[in-house]
Amino acid sequence: METGGATDEANRRLLAASGIGHYLLETGYKGEDILDPQGMAAASGRPVDEVVRLESVLEDVVRAGVTAAELPDRFRETLATRTATAVGLKSIVAYRHGFDFDPGRPTTTR
Repeated sequence: METGGATDEANRRLLAASGIGHYLLETGYKGEDILDPQGMAAASGRPVDEVVRLESVLEDVVRAGVTAAELPDRFRETLATRTATAVGLKSIVAYRHGFDFDPGRPTTTR
């Protein structure tokens, strides 16, 4: 996200006044409209770690044009890359499905 002048200064002042010492930033939903972890760290003067949204990673893989057969492997590869420095994962499955689902790691059985 690009900002400038007065916006940068307002962000800096508000973030500094928040008293927050360390940010966890979920970059999945409308990630292009928010500061990325480096931008947030620069604006806040505080450490920032990323929380990766699973569905956003999957959407990125699908947009890249993979076939259905390639999808599971490409998703795993992309997820491993995207989470190499992340501190957590997030999913919106409960918003869409409710809490009655198996939260265990999926198997690789096809």
